[in-house]
Amino acid sequence: MIRALFPVLAILAVWVLLADGALACAVCSGGDDDVKVKDSYVAATIFMSLLPLCVVGGGFLFLRHRYRATPDE
Repeated sequence: MIRALFPVLAILAVWVLLADGALACAVCSGGDDDVKVKDSYVAATIFMSLLPLCVVGGGFLFLRHRYRATPDE
């Protein structure tokens, strides 16, 4: 059992040890104190958080409308 888990544990250990490199990501503009950049990140985060909720909610409303539109037998 332990031998079967060894590759997974090894990958997990390497992943945890290399996580510090991700904190210095050049894409995230670390250290930039520009208000426009921070506002853009907040707006993008809100958009990416709400988009799936709107898709699921829209699908639910569509299915509810279709269900109510079917004639009763």
